[in-house]
Amino acid sequence: MSQISKLKLEKYNRLFTFGCSMTQYMWPTWADLIGQCYETHHNYGRSGAGNQYIACAITEANLKHKFTKDDLIMIMWSSVSREDRYKDGGWHTSGNIYTSDMMSDEYVLNWADTRYYLLRDLNYIALTQGYLENLNVDYDMLAMSKFTELQLKGKDVEFNNGADILDAYSNVLSCIKPDILSTQFQGRWPEVPIMMKGNPSKTDYHPVPDDHLSYLTKIYPAWKVPKKVRKFANHYSNRIQEVKYGEELDWNSSVKWRL
Repeated sequence: MSQISKLKLEKYNRLFTFGCSMTQYMWPTWADLIGQCYETHHNYGRSGAGNQYIACAITEANLKHKFTKDDLIMIMWSSVSREDRYKDGGWHTSGNIYTSDMMSDEYVLNWADTRYYLLRDLNYIALTQGYLENLNVDYDMLAMSKFTELQLKGKDVEFNNGADILDAYSNVLSCIKPDILSTQFQGRWPEVPIMMKGNPSKTDYHPVPDDHLSYLTKIYPAWKVPKKVRKFANHYSNRIQEVKYGEELDWNSSVKWRL
């Protein structure tokens, strides 16, 4: 058992998926599309999650469900400039520290460090890969964006002082599929005309299900997409264009058990 190169979904009884809002959102994602092929799909994605949260979720999911050779474990790693916190009995995942309100401007000024985030997260990824290899289960690793991609307030930038870190972790990075931002959107997130109730923004920047499906066919070109998966993606992509509020989509995207 090892990292997969092709989607052969019939080999597995259960699917486990991990990531941030690219994996679990108010409409179906790549994880939910693949999940249509399984009776048992545990989606541990969570909006705003960083790679610390994701790595911890994988360990906890195994402790709870006991991964076996009949399971497929799929991860979409998030951007690196995120700080996950556990406090008062639960996780706080507010996304990118440079645009989040969870940390004060003073904290960001004094403690946010792009090299640290890159070192920290590539270490988590390397340890997780070793953990899954040791469990002898089939898995694959995808990515939301380049690990050097940063979103500062009002602009997207790529920091260039981490080349030595990328080189040190090159063997791990070579095992991660091309990221969805570069592969599907050429580095610019889509603008979707939909909003959440109570949120003044009328534009969302997450891929719609048809985008997720297109991405999957690019990184798994040999995958013969089942008709029900294509129909499922088309249905929700059309619904997103028809409604004003995300709450009208009637998509049940529950957050999974965590310690």
